[in-house]
Formats: sequence, C-alpha cells, structure tokens
Amino acid sequence: MITTRNRFLYRLNVNQADNFTNNCNESDRTFGARKSRIKATKKITDSRAKNTKMTDFYPVRRSGRRTKSELEREYLSSIETGIRTGQKTGVMKEIFPGKGRGLVTTKPFRKNEFVIEYIGELITAAVAKERVEKYTVEQAGCFLFYFKHSGHNYCIDATKESDELGRLLNHSRNGNLKPKTFVYRNRPHIVLLAKQDIQIGEELSYDYGDREKTAMLNNPWLKT
Repeated sequence: MITTRNRFLYRLNVNQADNFTNNCNESDRTFGARKSRIKATKKITDSRAKNTKMTDFYPVRRSGRRTKSELEREYLSSIETGIRTGQKTGVMKEIFPGKGRGLVTTKPFRKNEFVIEYIGELITAAVAKERVEKYTVEQAGCFLFYFKHSGHNYCIDATKESDELGRLLNHSRNGNLKPKTFVYRNRPHIVLLAKQDIQIGEELSYDYGDREKTAMLNNPWLKT
C-alpha cells in the first residue's frame, strides 16, 4: 500500500497484501489508496502463522462441539453480514488535530473481527488513472483504494462525499486494522479487520505503506 499526501499530485506503487475470498483463499495481492489532499494507499500484510490458534482466525465463541469448518463458516458469515448490511456499528467520526477527520471505536473489537468496509465506486485501474488527472486539475482531494484480484487491477473510488466511514481511516505504521479482499456475490470488496484486540475509544488506522523518499519528504506524517 502507498500513500502520498501532496497538495495536488500523488504517485502509485504496488505492494503485496493478504486477501480473503468466500472460500477463504489468500492468494491475491492487494494494494490501495485513500485520503486527501491527494493520496494513494497500498498495504503489505504477513501471511498467517502456521501455529496460530483457530480462535485467532475466527473471533467467535467456540463450544466443544464446533469443528474447524463450522468456525470458518461462522467467521466468513460474519464478514458477509458486515458487507451486506453496511455495518458501521462500533465506530464513529472524530476530528483529530493535524490530521482532520478520522474514526474511533465505541465498542471493543476482537482480533480479526470485521470492523468496517471501504465503500465506494468499483472501477478499473485504467479509469482511476483518468480520474486522478481530473481530480488533480480540479485541485480536489481523492480517496482511492487500488487492489488486484484474480489477475485484474481494480480501484474503489470513495472521493465523493458520503456517509460511508471507511474512507476516513487515517494512516499509522502501527495501525490496528488490516485491509483484506473479500468476494461477496461475485464482487470483490475491501474490508478492514481488527489486526489486534481493540478497546473502546481507540483511533482506528492502518498502514498506507508509502515508503518513497519524496512522498515522506512532502508528507512527514507517513513516518508515524
């Protein structure tokens, strides 16, 4: 993931990231972008540890009778429900000095639990490139999340002001969220899952992944 916060211009790079699909495959690569003035984001996340406990991946209560496949189905169902209902429960908008709008929690989240979806217009990367030029000329900020799925380059354009909250997530190298690609009804979605247990009142963020010298020079907040 890469982000650049230049006033009227940004650059894009590609990094590898984990993905979820309805059958829990994680072979795709994800990269993304968001936030004004003008930004682009991509994320690198590590693959699952082989010895991780089942409950670390499926944050649901496990009875003695639940099998691994049952836990997996329940976990995937919880993500589908979050997408289908446009779930925003447990998060609220807040203004942060020096950063502007962002999100904080109003309820705790368990590790790997669905938190929110990055919602916008799903377009191709080629169309996104044209829009970037348009946004630059208009001196408008843009909220773009680029990702690759099944060999195709996509972008979620959330630039248009809306009530969707996922577009407001801020950057942190130590962010408590991780983006994943999840296929629902034959359409790829970007969901933000809890990277760790999150308590009430914490700011929600994820690592945009921009490490270019020019970008960090122009946007020193990328170092944090």
